[in-house]
Amino acid sequence: MNRRLAWITGAVAVGSAVGLTNTLVFRGSFFSYFVAVIGIYVAVSLIVVACIMIFLSRYWHRSRFRWACGISAALAGIALAPAAFLPAGYLLQKSDIRKARTYCENLAVKLESAKAETGSYPPSIHALLSKSGPLPRLLSAKFYTSDGQSYSFEFEVDDGFLPTVHTYHSTDRVWREYS
Repeated sequence: MNRRLAWITGAVAVGSAVGLTNTLVFRGSFFSYFVAVIGIYVAVSLIVVACIMIFLSRYWHRSRFRWACGISAALAGIALAPAAFLPAGYLLQKSDIRKARTYCENLAVKLESAKAETGSYPPSIHALLSKSGPLPRLLSAKFYTSDGQSYSFEFEVDDGFLPTVHTYHSTDRVWREYS
């Protein structure tokens, strides 16, 4: 394998690892967008450097300029990778929201049957949670509240800048979003 192909392969591998990590761990968060914006800024700067090196290599025919151009282009690829993975992070976050809502709606059926048996909604749902499987990623241990006559589910989603709170109340059985 020649050196140029090795650099390109390495840049693609490192860029993909950074992008995947940013997507899977920090999806939808401010940090994810911040890394992508900084990456774009760095990539544009490196592309400008690469263009200058190409220009200089034409006049001085030095291999150093071509080598620097290749390095700049490889680093620009690494820097752009997090931005390329942003759409995947957005889709994963929408899937997380869908899973959390579906989990809560399935739990609502169990809460209705518990109210039919006891006359009120349970103050705690720890017994129901063990039967419902693991909590989705967006739900914390305190996503459920009840006063006995009604209940609500609530979870927060970090949309990058302002968090959005998703709420569901038993009185109207409608999901609402608040920023």
